[in-house]
Amino acid sequence: MLGLIERANYTLIRTDLLARERHASDMELRRLQATLASERHAAETNLRRLQAGGLFQLPQAHSRAEPKGGAVRPLHRITSDADFADDATINREWIEKLLASERFAAIELEFRGYPPGSFVSDTQRAFLFWLIRVMKPRAVAEIGTAFCGTSEIIARALWENGTGILHTTDPFGAERAPPIIRKWPEPLQDVTRFFPLSSMDFFIMLSEAKTMLDIAFIDGDHDFEFAYFDVLMAARLLRPGGVMVIDNTNQTGPYYAAAQFLHDNPDWIELGNAMTGFRSSQPFSIPRSSLPNSDCLLLKAPAAYSIGRIPRSPGQLEAGPRITGFSMNIATPKFHGLLHYRFVLRAFRDGNREIEEYKRAGKIALNSATTGDVLNHHLDPPLVSLMQERHGDCLHTLEIELAWEGSETPGTLQLSAPPKPIVGEYHGQI
Repeated sequence: MLGLIERANYTLIRTDLLARERHASDMELRRLQATLASERHAAETNLRRLQAGGLFQLPQAHSRAEPKGGAVRPLHRITSDADFADDATINREWIEKLLASERFAAIELEFRGYPPGSFVSDTQRAFLFWLIRVMKPRAVAEIGTAFCGTSEIIARALWENGTGILHTTDPFGAERAPPIIRKWPEPLQDVTRFFPLSSMDFFIMLSEAKTMLDIAFIDGDHDFEFAYFDVLMAARLLRPGGVMVIDNTNQTGPYYAAAQFLHDNPDWIELGNAMTGFRSSQPFSIPRSSLPNSDCLLLKAPAAYSIGRIPRSPGQLEAGPRITGFSMNIATPKFHGLLHYRFVLRAFRDGNREIEEYKRAGKIALNSATTGDVLNHHLDPPLVSLMQERHGDCLHTLEIELAWEGSETPGTLQLSAPPKPIVGEYHGQI
């Protein structure tokens, strides 16, 4: 009988906790909706003020049925799967051969001036289409939907692949983008997910959904600080070997955001020569594009999860209240140095009104001659949530930060995947 009462009380506590969590989530959703509405109103008010002063002219919003005098093209295949049967290595040499090929010239002609709502060059449209056909991505993210022109290019390529989803966002596109997308052929609509979110909210959403990206198209706010954030977050979510396309790099913000990112992450490469040709004595020289007749940079992620001198984290992950260590698979053939680590276990309760952090830092000497390629490191003692011990109704996240200090070969330590926590059952005691 006592056991039944205890279980009933536990059920009541959990039900009450879930109800409070649901209420907190509803409040947060309403706050976000109100914030987006306020930001949209402020932007529209500012735009009207600029237009009234003759300082800015907004292009006329065209429906997708009649954008700038054009119409949505019928859906038909413009490439053959046979053209993409072989696994291609995406590098500079591959791009040079592609751009010189007759097949690419045909695709470039296909997208000459189309879609009219796309503000990138014919070459860039054709390349993006071809890149998607070759890579066969499971997920593509676009920052900056605007008039959905580039979105349509991406959707057409995904449709021809027969797989993959486009996630695209524009915080000011709630009323503009959906009517355009609804005029597309249904198969293109089926592979497209539009969100009227800022890039920060968009990346948070993708992270919480555990959506990993194969290709990211960055065309949001072009100020350095905003562009740099978009590059950093896209890089976090890109799978090894993924490609990031940064648009409008003839502008200062996107270009220097890419330059700073490559400086801090030397294992990433540019698929072109725009960065190698840069001269500090000519800070505003143009063109500075990875593709000819275009205005973009192409960055490729390393083939593995890289750990360097700057601590790297895959972000906060859902976790239990007891962490006993971490495991990782090392892809670098030869290595010798120190692996620095820090665990941050965070506990939340009462609608996040109570938060506690538990941290553990250390370092491990690694040598390929003795360590091997699989590392299982155990914490002694384990990292345990004391708030869970006191109350028993907490939610937890875990962040694992790693940094590499190489002894003989500075560079980076390559992992086949991000580190994974080793968890232990919680027994109410440390």
